[in-house]
Amino acid sequence: MSAAAPARAVTPALEAVAPRAVARAVPVRLLLGAIVGLSTLGHVVLSWLRPMPSLFPDEYIYAALGRSLIHTGRPLVRGGSAHFPALLEPILTAPVWLVHDVDTAYRILQFQNALTISLAAIPVYLIARRLRLAPWMSLALAGLAVATPQTLYANSVLAEPFSYPLLFSAILAAMALIEEPTRRRRILFVALVLLAALARVQLAVIPACALAAALANGIRERRLRRTLRDQWILVAIVAAGLCIALALSATHHLGYYGALLPNGLAGGDALHIGSVSVYVVLLSAGCALVPGAAVGWALALAKPRSRAEFVFACFATTLALALLAQCALYGDLHLVQERYLMYLVPLVGVFFALRATRRERRWLAELGTGAALSTAAAILPLAGYAKSSVQSIAPALFAVNRVEQTVGLPGTASLIVAVVATVLAGVAAAAAARPRAGTPLVLALSLAFSLAALAGGFSFDRSSDLRVRKTFLPADRSWVDHAHVGRVTYLAATGASRNVVLAAMFWNPSIDRLVRLPATASFDGLPQAVGSVAPDGTLEVHGQPVRRAVVADESLTTVELRDARRLAHWNVQTLWVPSGPVRLGSVMVGRPPSGHLLTRGALLLWPGTTQASGWLELRISASKRLPHGGGLRFKRPDAKPVVLTVPSGGSRLFRVPVCGGSWQAPYTTVPRYTEEISAGVPRFVPDPAACS
Repeated sequence: MSAAAPARAVTPALEAVAPRAVARAVPVRLLLGAIVGLSTLGHVVLSWLRPMPSLFPDEYIYAALGRSLIHTGRPLVRGGSAHFPALLEPILTAPVWLVHDVDTAYRILQFQNALTISLAAIPVYLIARRLRLAPWMSLALAGLAVATPQTLYANSVLAEPFSYPLLFSAILAAMALIEEPTRRRRILFVALVLLAALARVQLAVIPACALAAALANGIRERRLRRTLRDQWILVAIVAAGLCIALALSATHHLGYYGALLPNGLAGGDALHIGSVSVYVVLLSAGCALVPGAAVGWALALAKPRSRAEFVFACFATTLALALLAQCALYGDLHLVQERYLMYLVPLVGVFFALRATRRERRWLAELGTGAALSTAAAILPLAGYAKSSVQSIAPALFAVNRVEQTVGLPGTASLIVAVVATVLAGVAAAAAARPRAGTPLVLALSLAFSLAALAGGFSFDRSSDLRVRKTFLPADRSWVDHAHVGRVTYLAATGASRNVVLAAMFWNPSIDRLVRLPATASFDGLPQAVGSVAPDGTLEVHGQPVRRAVVADESLTTVELRDARRLAHWNVQTLWVPSGPVRLGSVMVGRPPSGHLLTRGALLLWPGTTQASGWLELRISASKRLPHGGGLRFKRPDAKPVVLTVPSGGSRLFRVPVCGGSWQAPYTTVPRYTEEISAGVPRFVPDPAACS
C-alpha cells in the first residue's frame, strides 16, 4: 500500500464538508498521504519497540472485550458483563484476536492503531482549509497533529487511536453543518458523533459543543430563531442525550463508570490540577505556538473574519471547558489528565495559524502572552507531577521524567523545561514582528519540540515497561496457555496485586475467570466471583464446585491444594491441575513466597473430613536479629492457646494435633510487630494416634 493510499481512502468521505478547492489539489493530496504514511511508519516502529501493555485495567478491558466479541459475540469480561459502553475499539479490533499467539495479535493491533491515529492528519488539514488557511500551513498543522507526545497512545490497547481522528472529523462536520445545514451533512454529523461517543464516552459532549457554537453564531448574526429551526438536529441530539443520561443515572445503569453525577467538587484542588494540565497541553503543542495561539483565539472570538472562524473558535472554547470540567469532576485530582485533554493540542496550532494569517499585527500581544507562559513555567515545576505520570499515562510528563533520568536531579529537570519553554516563547514573540519569516520558524520549532518530547516520552515509557515486564511476567509470557490445560480460573487470595493478575490474564486468554477466596478484598470493578469453601475443602462458586485448572496467587498468602498436581510456577503464581474438584488443603494468610510472615495473619486448614485425626506440621524460624527469639501465637478450635517459639537464629518443626474437621485461627507474631519470623508451608499429616 502506498503512503497516499490511507488519505485517498478517507478523504472522499469528508470532502462533502471540505472546500471544493481541496478536490483539485492532487499534489496536496500526495503530500497529505505522505504525512499519514510517515506518521504510520514512525508509530509502527515505536509500537514494536514497546515490550508489553502496562496501563491496567484499561488495556486488559479492551483486549478482553475484543476477544469475547470475536469468540462469543457478546461484550464480556471474565465471563460477565462489565457494562462498558466504549465498545468501538473492541469491535474494530476484535478480528485481531483470532490470532492465537497473543504477541503476534498485539503487534497487529499496534499497527492498526498506528495507521488509525495517523489518519487524524486528514480532518485537521480539512479544518484548516475550511478556515481558508494556505495549503502549506494546513499541511504543517496536519503534521503537528500526529507528532504530539500524546500520539504515544497508539502503542497501547486503548480507544484514543480511534477517538482522536473521530473528534476532528466531528468538528469538521459540525462546522459544515452550522454553515449550511443539509440532509447529507446532518447524517454525516450524527454518524461521527455516535462513533466518537462509542469510542470515548467523554466525547459525548460534541453535540452540546456544536449546539453552543451554533447558538453563539445565531446571536452574533441576529437570527437565533432561524438557527434553532435549521439546527433542530443538534437540539434533538442534546435533548435525547440528556434524557438518556438522566434515566441511566436514576436507574444506576451507567455500568463501569459508576454514577453520572460526581459526589462533589474539590474546589481548589480541581482548579490547581486543571491549571497544570492546561500548561502541560500548551507545552505539548510546542511552546513557540502558544503566544500566537492565545491571541488568535481571542481574535477569532472578538473579531472573526468569517462565520467558519467564529464557529470554530466557539466550538473549541466550549470543548476545552467541557474537557476541563470532566477532569475536575471525574478525573484524579492528584494526576495530570493528558488523556482527557489530548484533543486540544492540534487546536492550539490552528489558532496560531489564524493569528499568523492576519495582516494587522501588534506583536506586543504575543509578547505579553509569552511572558505569562514564562511565568507559568517558573512557578509550576513539573518534576513533582512527572513522578506520578506512570499512573495516569501522561506522555508529555514522560519526557520530563526522561530529562530527570539524564540529569539526575528533579529540580534541574524542571529548570531545563522552564528555560526551554521561556526561550521558545521569547522566539515566538520576536517572530511575530516579522510574520513572513517568523511563522515558518515558529512552526518548525514547535514541530521539533513536539518530536523531541515524543522521543523522550517514548524512551521513558519503554524503560518503564521493561521494568514492569521483568517484575510481573516470566520470559514466556503465555506460560499458562502453553501448558495446554484448557480453561483456567485465577484464584485470588488476600494480597493479590491487580497488575500482576491482569498482566497474567492479558497474556494468557485461557485464564477467563477470576475467583476470590473468602475475605479477599476486591481490587477492580470488573466481574469476579467470591468463592466459598465446603467443610471438606472443595472450592465452590454459586454452590457449584470448580472443576478446572487454577492459577493460585500467592503474593501474600500461601495456598496448598489437595488431590492436585503442581504443574508450573512463576514468582507468586502457581498453576494447579486438580484430579477432580478443586480442594483446598491449607491457606496461610500473611505468608508471602519468601516465608517471612507479616505481623498478623490467619492459618486455615481443611483435612478433608469432619472426623480428621492427625497433625498440623509447621516449621518456624526466628531471625538472629531477635535477641530473645520469637514465633507465633494463635488459638486452636477448642480455644486452647498455642505458642510456638524458637530461640534467636533457630528453627524447629512443630506438630499441633488436629482433631475434627476444618478450622481456622488468626495468628500474631511473637514479639508483635516484627517481620523477623519465617514459617514453612503448613501441611496436614494423618495420624489416628494424634487425638488419643
